[in-house]
Amino acid sequence: MNINKNEFDTMPTMKLNELKEAERIKISLLKYIYKSTKGRYIAVPEVSLPNSIIDILVTNGDIHIYEIKSKADSLVRLEKQISDYKKFAHKVTVVADEKFISKLDTLDFMDGVGVISVSSRYGLTHIRDSRKFEVGKNFYLAYWSPIELRESLRDFEQWYKYSSHEAYNKILEVLTEDELRKVTLFRLKEKYIREHLKRQDYIEKKDYERALLSRFKDLEDMGITPLKYLPAYIFKDFN
Repeated sequence: MNINKNEFDTMPTMKLNELKEAERIKISLLKYIYKSTKGRYIAVPEVSLPNSIIDILVTNGDIHIYEIKSKADSLVRLEKQISDYKKFAHKVTVVADEKFISKLDTLDFMDGVGVISVSSRYGLTHIRDSRKFEVGKNFYLAYWSPIELRESLRDFEQWYKYSSHEAYNKILEVLTEDELRKVTLFRLKEKYIREHLKRQDYIEKKDYERALLSRFKDLEDMGITPLKYLPAYIFKDFN
């Protein structure tokens, strides 16, 4: 069989049964999300927050954090993780090996948190939904990098003089909480949509090694849409 370079680049490099346990769960969870959301949501792994790294972030009209606990993990750090995630997401779900499920039911900090059970064959069973949590206004900005903060203010008066801290405060000043929620959701989509689609394509092709990369370096940076040029439905006026 003749294989050209482009075809070789997209061939599977690692079989599913060669992956580590947590990686198997992550692939199963991504497939589950793609199917259950019917392509309407963006799913990305390894998104950083101030004190933690999200296993899977899912977003469209809200922000949903998924935390994975494989059989090899413990629940020692889970309380702190859940406490943090409830501040930064509208929904939080723990995806845990089946050995942890009965224990999760006894933990007070799991109140309102969704649960998905993982079987020994990596099948996923939905146990319960997450309730909706309130995200404080300033917590949305945890998803913005310092560059995004400053570039978002492009064409504001003397915007180029703002430090990251000044840009942070300016955005809190000019946006209402609802506007900041909408702008953050727009920015997450702008930042991750192409990565999401590429990862989905890798998984469909069973190229799991590439699908598990946290970021794809070959994707060109699409830039940052300044606040003044975002869709009108997000806000009325910035004068």
